[in-house]
Amino acid sequence: MTTLDGGQYWCDLLPDSVTAMWTAALGSMGSGRYTLIAPAARTLIERVARDLLGESGNPGESLRALKDAGFITHRLRRQLQVVVEVGNAVLHRGLELEEAEARLILGLIETLLRVSYFPEARVEALRSAIPPRR
Repeated sequence: MTTLDGGQYWCDLLPDSVTAMWTAALGSMGSGRYTLIAPAARTLIERVARDLLGESGNPGESLRALKDAGFITHRLRRQLQVVVEVGNAVLHRGLELEEAEARLILGLIETLLRVSYFPEARVEALRSAIPPRR
């Protein structure tokens, strides 16, 4: 898939391990298995950190490393930490998710993926096209 300017979409730049889990999460949404999205989201956080930073810690450590490396903001880290806690509650305390909660989690994970994998070279190319001030 390409954009109107012929570039790649951010989702085309995801590594296979991230694409596989993102596809599984979207499939869970499509089939109404909302509760499966939270553990998938935790796994996605870990896979993104491993891909971008070589980190393989727990999801909380992965979020800290992504923030420290400048991939995510403090605000997004706090929001994604809630996703991690929901995933823990699903796995260990029997929490069941409703559709709206699952959509929120997917939205937050999509934000993580977009900011982490957006083609920075395209932004730099745009920056270089700006004429100097007079």
